[in-house]
Amino acid sequence: MDLDDLTKSVQQHRNELYPCHSFRIFAITQMQRAKVHKTIREMMVGHSTGLDSVYYKASEEEIFEEYKKTFGYLKIIIILE
Repeated sequence: MDLDDLTKSVQQHRNELYPCHSFRIFAITQMQRAKVHKTIREMMVGHSTGLDSVYYKASEEEIFEEYKKTFGYLKIIIILE
């Protein structure tokens, strides 16, 4: 197997190798579509918020209001046949 074949194989199976990371990408994308506040979104997925964590202190109510925006977006439906 040469380097090109290896690169293609890794690219094809990237989501299989990192299922938790794939879920995080899905969640972030859906939260962006739901227009969740960027800093709160980053906090929800465990990312660093940089200086925002020093200067911006979201209340529990603010976090919950942003979280409620995701209700129509963060659904995974499994259809069994």
